[in-house]
Amino acid sequence: MFKIFARAIIKNEKWEFLLVKKLNSQKIAPWKTLLPGWTLEFDEEIEDCLIREIKEETWLEITEIKFATHEKIMMDWVHRLWCYYECKTKNLDFVNMEPDKHEKVFWWTKENYNVVWKHILNYL
Repeated sequence: MFKIFARAIIKNEKWEFLLVKKLNSQKIAPWKTLLPGWTLEFDEEIEDCLIREIKEETWLEITEIKFATHEKIMMDWVHRLWCYYECKTKNLDFVNMEPDKHEKVFWWTKENYNVVWKHILNYL
């Protein structure tokens, strides 16, 4: 099996990054803190996936998308390709649109290293 994930790197003027923290009740990645975004649907373009997922999760409207980096993860006999895109939005007034999935949506600073990922740090 092969899955493609699209994640948005959205930052504000203070260089804080938008993240979502998943609820413990979630089957996939419980309690994980992640960049917003998820998997492509069948026959969906990756840019369309980002626009759809960010709107579904945060109500933000993406205006610009630029490829940043990617990583390959092999886990549970599934080949996963994580694609990260720097995204600009119409505004930064987000809302947690999926409180049944996400504990919170919040701004994170790179000084807070307890939730750092190598792909973001390498990109910065």
